[in-house]
Amino acid sequence: MTNRSERGPSRRTVLFSATGIVGALAIGGAAGARLTDQSFIRDTLHRLVGPFRMEETEFEAFAEGFRETAYVFGSARATPIRAAEALGGAPLVERFAPPGVAARMERFERELLTSFVTTTDFLATREDPDAPVHYLGPVGCANPYADLTPPQGA
Repeated sequence: MTNRSERGPSRRTVLFSATGIVGALAIGGAAGARLTDQSFIRDTLHRLVGPFRMEETEFEAFAEGFRETAYVFGSARATPIRAAEALGGAPLVERFAPPGVAARMERFERELLTSFVTTTDFLATREDPDAPVHYLGPVGCANPYADLTPPQGA
């Protein structure tokens, strides 16, 4: 008679392991499918400001402009943020994540919200929920106190 540990894993162990792997792949695949840049940005904005309407071409232009300027967006540091947003767990990350991850998420959300408010007419169209939001283009200077008048002798 052989010892149970010499025979290898039981059928039950193999079945549970396979089920766990399939489940993890399904969740990862669903999250990966939703981790496109545009869907990630759109989902985050909808969570932060609520629903809004925007033409797809204008949203693509906004997303491209944001990708070029965002500090956290394209780095590997953004992976936990993107995964949390895709799986609907962003509020949990803010509350329970390690301080570094939570700080990156807060910075990303602030950058995204600032970019959205300053490069679109979102605030002007907020009164009418049916009015589409328009992308105005990149902002040359986001400093509200900047004096942009040209010098007199120029």
